[in-house]
Amino acid sequence: MGLKLACAGSLPPMGDPIRYPFSHIEFWLEKLISYRYCIVGTGEPGGRERHGLVERFTRDMEGVEIRFTGSKAKSYCTGRIRPKPDLGGSEEILEVKHLAKVAPGGVLLKATITDPVTIGFELVANDPSLARRYPEIYEDVEKAIEPIVLAISDYVDVVQFDCPSHLARPIREPWKHLNELSRKVRKRTWLHIDGDVSKMFPALLKEYDVDVINLNIHGKEEENNLKAIANFGKALEERGKKLAPAVVNTQISDDVLEVEAVETILSRIVKLSSFLDLGELEAVTPGCGLRILGNATQTILERLRDAVGKLD
Repeated sequence: MGLKLACAGSLPPMGDPIRYPFSHIEFWLEKLISYRYCIVGTGEPGGRERHGLVERFTRDMEGVEIRFTGSKAKSYCTGRIRPKPDLGGSEEILEVKHLAKVAPGGVLLKATITDPVTIGFELVANDPSLARRYPEIYEDVEKAIEPIVLAISDYVDVVQFDCPSHLARPIREPWKHLNELSRKVRKRTWLHIDGDVSKMFPALLKEYDVDVINLNIHGKEEENNLKAIANFGKALEERGKKLAPAVVNTQISDDVLEVEAVETILSRIVKLSSFLDLGELEAVTPGCGLRILGNATQTILERLRDAVGKLD
């Protein structure tokens, strides 16, 4: 069958704390390759501060300040948002550059980018008055993140855009800001989105200028997302898009005993095969959010590998 294995998102902090974040990148690169994953990323270490989805990119924007409440970081707009004139010290770029330096040949490298709408939505959530007094915020975030995205894309084969806010559709046409970036990177592009996407599946096919859609086939949304694939599978092919379904439930407590059995994971892949030719899938992944599953992550990765191995 030859299904490729990949990770959708972040991984638990690992490696020598003194050499973090580079030790984290090296740890997960070695581990994923040993598990036969052939599409790998940095594991999103988030720099020395271990920043998450939004702050990994707002730290490299002018007009945004990161504030801490305890260990929790939040981004706040403090002025007109612009790209930093010098990105030489950008931790996100340096992390991807390090991945490219240490990765062996034959492995596809994937960078993960938080899309402009998700970043803008977070800034507005942290200061609701921005929606009225800064209507250009999404356009400015797009312009501010563009040089980071282009620099990162030079070192990888795949650029994944994380778009968790798009399900809520905080603006009328959220895909426009993603599409502008997707067209400029000139690399294979993925869209990662969580939740029940059955109602927005036609828009995913028609409006989003990406090559691959990474969506959940597990958890509460499994049934509806499978129905959407069944209904729109032909349109998927006509639009020239592929799927990289997340087939392992990561909406669990951090307990190895809660990790799904190989047979459960395999059954999902077999269900998919009734709607799509598995040979046409870009890859299969676990669900996202592995960063908070420090005890369970390696078991999740192993069981996905073992499930795919039973197809060969």
